[in-house]
Amino acid sequence: MVNFLSDRFELYLRTMKENCDGVHVILDVGAGECLLEKRAININLIHNNTCWICSDSDKNLLNIWKGVKKISPFSFSFVLCDATFLPFRPRSIDLVIATEIIEHLANPLKFLRENYRVLRKRGMIILSTPNLIGLWTLFFDKLPALLKRLKVSRFRHPGRSYAGHISLFTYHSLLSALRASGFLEIRDLKRNRAEGLMLTISIGNSLRARFGVDFSNNTLFKVLRKIEFMVSELVPKLLQSGWALMVIKHRG
Repeated sequence: MVNFLSDRFELYLRTMKENCDGVHVILDVGAGECLLEKRAININLIHNNTCWICSDSDKNLLNIWKGVKKISPFSFSFVLCDATFLPFRPRSIDLVIATEIIEHLANPLKFLRENYRVLRKRGMIILSTPNLIGLWTLFFDKLPALLKRLKVSRFRHPGRSYAGHISLFTYHSLLSALRASGFLEIRDLKRNRAEGLMLTISIGNSLRARFGVDFSNNTLFKVLRKIEFMVSELVPKLLQSGWALMVIKHRG
């Protein structure tokens, strides 16, 4: 199966390596199964005096987190909490990782303000989210939902994987939300072009879920991916599948 997350993780980890000198406390909000943390451990990215905190609201993840703690060379802890009510003191975190989480929250502005509250001055957020008007969202989220509502089709899109996207943003509305929460310095992170428009990835994953067959090594699939790469270079920024941003807090 094509795993676009691996490309994104490389982007996030590279950003951390290049910009996070002096970072001692890292908070990964909505960490899930700690895939990013496992990758950081494998490449020895984090130095020993770093405290890495994973948070999520799913208590079923506790055993996974305990397994990560056993192999972690740095201080590793986990906290069960709501992403909009972070149980940390003001100005206590150097870096917040908020990748593919804000779109799942009913109150994204509260989430951003909580991030601002817990970050130290010059603290940073690495944030990523899908695009409300991106081609992937329109084809694999909005259109199937509309067809189902109209009872035109019973097609089950990959909603089992991407369900819960309730707060999607356009590029400019995301920037406005960040600025309204107090963040003034916002930098784009260039996503790996191999991600393309996410269309062939979504189709491949849907077929795999439906038929139990991995089509990623199929010749036709590879040709479609190459075509998608070329098309993605021509797609305007506003229609990309999503964005990754580095956001810096200036005031204390």
